[in-house]
Amino acid sequence: MNLREARIFNVLLNRYDPQERSKLLSFLQPEVKQDLALQGFHFDEIAPLLFQHQHVLERMHYSWLKPVLQKFPEELVLLVISSLSPGQVEGLKLKKIPSMRLSQNVKLFIKTLIYKHLDIQNLLPIEFLPTSEFSVLLNMDKNKLMDLVDFLGLHDLASEVRKIVNPSLLKNIYTSLAPKQFHYLKICMNQKDKLVSPPLGIDISASDSSLIKQAIHKRGLVRFGKALCGEHKDLVWYIAHVLDTGRGKILLSQYQPEAIPAITSFLQMQVMNVINFLKKE
Repeated sequence: MNLREARIFNVLLNRYDPQERSKLLSFLQPEVKQDLALQGFHFDEIAPLLFQHQHVLERMHYSWLKPVLQKFPEELVLLVISSLSPGQVEGLKLKKIPSMRLSQNVKLFIKTLIYKHLDIQNLLPIEFLPTSEFSVLLNMDKNKLMDLVDFLGLHDLASEVRKIVNPSLLKNIYTSLAPKQFHYLKICMNQKDKLVSPPLGIDISASDSSLIKQAIHKRGLVRFGKALCGEHKDLVWYIAHVLDTGRGKILLSQYQPEAIPAITSFLQMQVMNVINFLKKE
């Protein structure tokens, strides 16, 4: 029994009173009962499963939906577009296409069709995911995740800034950062980074601010992806699909099912430090 099956079975069992639940469990094989017991999952709502297709699509960045639109016949595209959120339609640059007024039931039906084309039928509903310290990431929108990535990349910048002693060269770097980023960079410089990162690939003392920001952002994505190693793959899927396809694919490329010894735990600590830092006003 895989995790999804066990979670769904547990939800159904949790809807029974303890006596009836015990009777049902008595018909199961010992190994199945053990699997269910190990879950420690006490959730009893089936709504997340019934409306999973709707909730998944509402969270997704519009860029992941572009290839899906091409799978529908031309005469149905208008219906599909009309079922998407205003933000997704705007992002897809489809504002000039007249939308259709659809009932909620029709929208749900179309979203079910879109969901099938995404080929993610085995994806766990968010509510069914194993508890994790990183569950907090599921509450973040794209802008908050982008901020998290940018601040993580400052750890890479700090390792290079430590080597520069000329104040005039440092000025170009510091003016490229927002005040809160500059504050966090100083914190990073006072900490020992256990990871040896390769150079950013640009002359940070001479490059313009846009290049510096791009380099920081890319490194932040790499750190973030490696910090997610060992987390449940569906949690990582949800996070990656809140981001656009470019960033999401980089994140997924860094992920692996098992934690990286001596690296993942350290990066996870950095992620939580950034999250706590960003909470401060």
